[in-house]
Amino acid sequence: MPFGLPGLGVNSLVLMKHEATYGTAATSAAEYASEIVSAEITPRLSTIVDPSLSNTQRSSRFIGQGGQYYEWSVKVRAGYNGMLPWIRMMFPCYASTVNEATARTHTFKEIAPAGTIGMPAAGYGQVQWGWTIDILWGNVSLAGTGKPTRLIGALATGLRFTAQAGTGENAMLMCEISGVCKSVTPALPSGALTSVSLPAALGVLYHQQLRATAGQFGIGTGTAQDEIQMKSMEVNITQPFDLQRFLFGQVNAESPVPNGIMDCTFNMELEYKNETEFVSMLAGGGATIKYLFQNPVIIAGATTLKPEFEIHALVPTAAEYSTAVPGYGVITQRLSHKAAWSTTDSSAVVVRVQNVETAMPF
Repeated sequence: MPFGLPGLGVNSLVLMKHEATYGTAATSAAEYASEIVSAEITPRLSTIVDPSLSNTQRSSRFIGQGGQYYEWSVKVRAGYNGMLPWIRMMFPCYASTVNEATARTHTFKEIAPAGTIGMPAAGYGQVQWGWTIDILWGNVSLAGTGKPTRLIGALATGLRFTAQAGTGENAMLMCEISGVCKSVTPALPSGALTSVSLPAALGVLYHQQLRATAGQFGIGTGTAQDEIQMKSMEVNITQPFDLQRFLFGQVNAESPVPNGIMDCTFNMELEYKNETEFVSMLAGGGATIKYLFQNPVIIAGATTLKPEFEIHALVPTAAEYSTAVPGYGVITQRLSHKAAWSTTDSSAVVVRVQNVETAMPF
């Protein structure tokens, strides 16, 4: 008698579409399909325990279902292609401009200017787009039926980029997106988003960082680019949401809303060559942090432009610093900066992608 295989990650896939009305599931064809490195859905369940006393037993006589809400996370390989929806989930402000032939620049910021289509006037706490996300959960979802698990009203609460110099998957720029959603529907029986083509695989590699040209990477110290020998980097952006909006008459929490200030932290590890960075950190940090990666191939349809991926902050402030002597080997230093609002950028952090993908439809 044949035996069934356990759930395997093979064949996992994410289909995405923005919601015209928050909390109302999108239908028909997905706008984006995305490969995933890993994914997790975590329903936050609770119980209501009866505190009544009785001389007939030591345990509670009644336990009821309590309020619940949902968290999720997805890790993807950051690429010059396919990243637009993940970044858009975190940043309400999006603009697209044509540079040359079919080459296009996509720019993401935290606040949309007044009059931007689909957004209210500029101001903290404005509504972000909700997403319907169908996760094809490995061979369990695909076997026989193709039924996905659906997240409705999905919002991003965190966006994290990491990379380190060397070998293996961590030598690629990785992106981890964490979020919440209004509801989860396991094994969606019908109405699933229909698949669309995956974007071309064009990962961002650590050695594609531009560092020879002034201004491509720096922390405001005036140090020559080749003197800054970075070993690893992390950009961590978080947006707190109120997740426990429990109301009478419903077990699921009401739609999450922003509930705190966006935090933008830049961490990096450098080889220790002199005291330049140490002195800079004691003085408050630097004037600019910019990570700019460029693929060597020419964008199709253009003559000079190349795929680019950029993350920058114009107003960083030193937050933490440490120097470690690991023994006989190379001495390293770890730097951490917090990014504040920039009037020039109208954002604490700006993410820019240059490729040939069409403008996002919202």
